[in-house]
Amino acid sequence: MRLFVRSAVALAAAAAFTAGAQAQTSLKMQATWPASLTLYENFLHFADRINKMSGGSLKIETMPAGQVVPAFEVLDATHKKVLDGAHA
Repeated sequence: MRLFVRSAVALAAAAAFTAGAQAQTSLKMQATWPASLTLYENFLHFADRINKMSGGSLKIETMPAGQVVPAFEVLDATHKKVLDGAHA
């Protein structure tokens, strides 16, 4: 988990650096579980932390399973650039 958070911080820093001081980058990410589960709340907490750590320059748009693609197709959707990322 720590490696994942470090990677997310590095991603946030890189996005903030390349996007410029005033620009905001937004990523569309979908979870593999429905919004009714506690795991989705963890995803929301993660997105909130990234927003705060980046000073608002990186915002993650969180989506529950099935909003864009079925739950088990999030990796393919990320590969095809339908989604910017998945949280599984």
